[in-house]
Amino acid sequence: MNAPVASAMLKQHLIDPEICIRCNTCEDTCPIKAISHDSRNYVVDASICKACLACIAPCPTGAIDNWRLLPPERAYT
Repeated sequence: MNAPVASAMLKQHLIDPEICIRCNTCEDTCPIKAISHDSRNYVVDASICKACLACIAPCPTGAIDNWRLLPPERAYT
């Protein structure tokens, strides 16, 4: 009778590494600095992203054009 409580899902934007040209536009455009990068990938931190979509239009290649829903414990940060 103790059913698991569903946690709120996070909408995490995906940055396609096959399309991304690593121009840094998304990271520079994000008003809350939810996007970071390392030597291989750019990543949106779903725990702070407000889904304002400010990063979508400026991307010259359309690398950030979709998202997935994840439980907070599975989101990439």
